[in-house]
Amino acid sequence: MNRRIILATTLLALCVAAGFLGWQRAYDLGVAELRSRGATEMQLYVETTRGRLNQYRALAAVYARDPLVRAAVETGANGPDIAALNLRLEYWNAMSGAADTYVLDRDGLTIAASNWAQPDSFVGNNFAFRPYYQMAITGQLGRFFGLGTTSGVRGYYFAFPIHRPGEITGAAVVKVSVSRIEREFAPEGATVFITDSAGVIILSNDPALRLRALAPIAPAHAEAILRDRQFDLGQITPLQAGLFDGQLHLSQPMAPEGWTLHVVKSLALVRAQAWGAGLLAGAVGLIIGLVAVVILQRRARLLERLEMRANAARLLEAQVAARTADLTQANENLHRAQADLVQAAKLAALGQMSAALSHEFNQPLTAIRTYTDNALAFLGIGKRERAEENLRRVLRLTQRMAELSRHLIGFARKPRETAQPTRLGDIMDETLSLMRGRIERAKAKISLSGIDDLVVMGGQVRLQHVMMNLIGNALDAALGAGRVPEIAIVARVDGGNVIITVDDNGPGIAPEAAEKLFDPFFSTKEVGQGLGLGLSISFNIMRDFGGTIVASRTAQGGARFTLSLPHLDPSHQKAAE
Repeated sequence: MNRRIILATTLLALCVAAGFLGWQRAYDLGVAELRSRGATEMQLYVETTRGRLNQYRALAAVYARDPLVRAAVETGANGPDIAALNLRLEYWNAMSGAADTYVLDRDGLTIAASNWAQPDSFVGNNFAFRPYYQMAITGQLGRFFGLGTTSGVRGYYFAFPIHRPGEITGAAVVKVSVSRIEREFAPEGATVFITDSAGVIILSNDPALRLRALAPIAPAHAEAILRDRQFDLGQITPLQAGLFDGQLHLSQPMAPEGWTLHVVKSLALVRAQAWGAGLLAGAVGLIIGLVAVVILQRRARLLERLEMRANAARLLEAQVAARTADLTQANENLHRAQADLVQAAKLAALGQMSAALSHEFNQPLTAIRTYTDNALAFLGIGKRERAEENLRRVLRLTQRMAELSRHLIGFARKPRETAQPTRLGDIMDETLSLMRGRIERAKAKISLSGIDDLVVMGGQVRLQHVMMNLIGNALDAALGAGRVPEIAIVARVDGGNVIITVDDNGPGIAPEAAEKLFDPFFSTKEVGQGLGLGLSISFNIMRDFGGTIVASRTAQGGARFTLSLPHLDPSHQKAAE
């Protein structure tokens, strides 16, 4: 009896130990996988937030250089240009989708606003206490998150100084609504929120968390909040202690904003999977224990029979052979069960890989389909070289997809915003490649001169955007005049700069349009053919890279755009390769 109790206790202990080890291993793997996915999601949310905000970052700078804005700041709130400026700000605000757009004078007084006709208009309000004004009036790009003192609505503010020679006369301000960003914080089974330096939750996909504090606000932060009127401290209450206990809480700093992104994920599914793995491991442990007991019992019986029936060796050997066959079959069954478990684990891993790669493969697969269709079309019309070119692009994309399969968590990178060595020939090759279909449909003639061997300081993606805009405008201008487009692109070195001219055979630039050409929303095209932001954005891109863009007329009467960018001599060109 005691022997049976010991045996049962041993089997139970083996089962519990195997189950616990299986549960612990599955739980650790589940948490690690959830943590890895969370880290990837956090990087995506950081880039999404910055991308949404940066869509409006350049608008304040564009508005600040508008002649009407400068004139209104010069004449003051009672000047003759205020009515026209109010209407222009209202139009700009509607076109850009910003929450509010307004102009402050040098004392922080609002002299014009997009909401001038509304009961809660900003006009006449003084915002000199706001940090974004204080940064702009010292010549910096002002940034600030807070509640509107008039509307009470959360928003992110960009402010850019308005200059005249020798001094700053005011600031142009754009307020961005954050609700669109929060709508993109909607992962299944996760809570996403962003806290500022004081620990206040400023954005969240859970409305109940907004404007709550992770912990009591420190006196220094409370003093700054009151001084800047960032929030109503009476409405900000700390979160309940232990609110996120039992969940996976991940965080990532966001510099230079001074914020922190948080992702809180439920561990319920991980625990459920761990319990399943623990039960399975316990069952396997029990089976192994029972098999071991059977083996020990049969071995004991075999020894007893050998001692008691020495004269029946032949029969005993037959019995041993039969029992050995049984044990072999049991071992084979055990190996098959183990192989099934390994195969199930492989299928689970394959499912996870498919889910992770599906989003990353979508864009390359779309491009592959397009290039393949183009290759078939070119083969059909006998253009073998063009078909080979499209197939080479397909090959590059498949190589990219192979790289993605080795890195499941690789996301599209944000282009660098700082200037770097960039080969001008690569920019033009990619630009003309992307616009090839449009150029061929227009039967346009494009000539290049002096491009290939030059390296400039800039960014390939953004400079490519500038060239595509200029070539597209040239095509539209010539076609609109009923002419076959002819575009000449010439590059040369002048001192420390590379000068690039883009000439077309269109009707040229009218004198009355020349002064407004780089203004936002100004366009000579018909309604519906563009918002008039292309040249304004190109102007700011060139300025960011320390360059310039100027419009003029050619000797034949067409339009000429002259670009200037910092030049790199041959000793530095390896950096661009």
